[in-house]
Amino acid sequence: MYLNDIESNSRRQIKYGTLISYLAIAINILSGVIFTPWIIQNIGSDNYGLYTIAISLISMFVMDFGISTAIAKYISQYRAEGKNDKINQLINVSIQLYLIIDAILLIVLVGVYFFIDVVYVNLTPDEIASFRIVYIIVACFNIISFPFIPLNSILTSYEKFISLNICEIISKVLTVSLTIIAIYRGYGLYAIVTINAAVNLFIILIKLLLVQRNITLHINLLYRNKIIIKDIFGFSIWVTIMVVAQRFIYNLTPSIIGAFIGSIGAAVFGVAATIEGYSYSLGNVMSSMFLPKVSRILTGDNVKNELTDLMIKIGRIQLFILGLIIIGFISVGKEFIILWMGMDYRMAYYCAILLIIPNIFIWPMTIAASSLTAINRVREHALVNVCMAIINILLELFLVPTIGIIGAAVAIGISYCFRAITMMYLYKKYLNIRLVKFLKHTYLKLLIPMLIAFIVSVIECYLISAKSWFMIGVEVITVSVSYVLIMYLFAFNNSEKDWIKNHFRRGKC
Repeated sequence: MYLNDIESNSRRQIKYGTLISYLAIAINILSGVIFTPWIIQNIGSDNYGLYTIAISLISMFVMDFGISTAIAKYISQYRAEGKNDKINQLINVSIQLYLIIDAILLIVLVGVYFFIDVVYVNLTPDEIASFRIVYIIVACFNIISFPFIPLNSILTSYEKFISLNICEIISKVLTVSLTIIAIYRGYGLYAIVTINAAVNLFIILIKLLLVQRNITLHINLLYRNKIIIKDIFGFSIWVTIMVVAQRFIYNLTPSIIGAFIGSIGAAVFGVAATIEGYSYSLGNVMSSMFLPKVSRILTGDNVKNELTDLMIKIGRIQLFILGLIIIGFISVGKEFIILWMGMDYRMAYYCAILLIIPNIFIWPMTIAASSLTAINRVREHALVNVCMAIINILLELFLVPTIGIIGAAVAIGISYCFRAITMMYLYKKYLNIRLVKFLKHTYLKLLIPMLIAFIVSVIECYLISAKSWFMIGVEVITVSVSYVLIMYLFAFNNSEKDWIKNHFRRGKC
């Protein structure tokens, strides 16, 4: 009965947590497309640039080295194994590690402060003075908030996805609302930076209260456990390598483009990377939600079948969502970018397509990726990401001078395809899943209806021929409706259709 309650609550948290998460992402994307240009217009590009530089500079040093991922992994594992005493031990050790890293971070950021005028020689004296103030505000926030990074991991491990995603919505809505008020009242850059910091600290307080409601913490900063420390570091080091290798691609590519083509090419690629980032955030919604559930499956007796079935169920959903994004962007994206950024950025459309398409081989396998984390095979995942980054750099050095920013997008696409194929091999080797069954029920049964939907969408957009924001809205609605109808009729299985019918009858979702 207890296990049934856990599974029932898990399904509810995942279902509604996912919906709320998509709402949070939609708000985030709208604020990026509409709100950010408005802020720049009101406070000036130079002030907004100072804020961006401060965040990017500090983010170079603010890393938790994969410890938060380790916390989520081990708490999920301990809960599945019923080792609740281990959870408190893990959290105590984690707090100590975060406080040590935070102290080092404080020393580093104080040191960097005294070299600001040496590093940013192109900034004017007035800009340097403003930048120092912004830097202090952002640095203080990061120092205060850093030890609380594990809160998200703890809430994720206890499957509190609804609360976690509501916090994200509250954060974004409060930030936007207070920023608008501040600008209308005549306040400038410092107020905006302070608002961002204050809102995030308020959200941390809410998360702290949520954690205290769900787990009885016995904080003991003198507690020592060498085994847990060894486990955390052994896991987190490879997570750090994995994340850094993946980030390396998008962090280094603008520099390569800038070196061979110039700043304009880097700016165009930046728009494409932003669009890919939005699509990634939509596909990454479920990546952490299933770690606790996967951990429970891996402790059971029917791992092979249960894991494969879960992969098929979630993989079909992920592929359906990705199909809508790819088809929608191919159909409407060019007109959107031209209206949004201007004709000079039209090449970003083709780059974005090349960046998004490889996700076809990545998103549907979210469950398998979570399973590799759960069985502590992050080392292999990290090595794949390192190879991917090396392949990407070599290809970019050859293709960017030859075919420009399209070459960068092609290089990233090829490297991501390499990653996807290699990861499939790892999934088969270490998880022993029914890979052929997964490919058949996910890709084979969805790709043909998706192709039909793509042809219909292209025809629809050709007939509508959007030249304004209103007509782009019409295209988006038309493409979305036709895609959903075609997929419902030709791709969804009986259980998926029944689920939709039942929820519409009940007036839910």
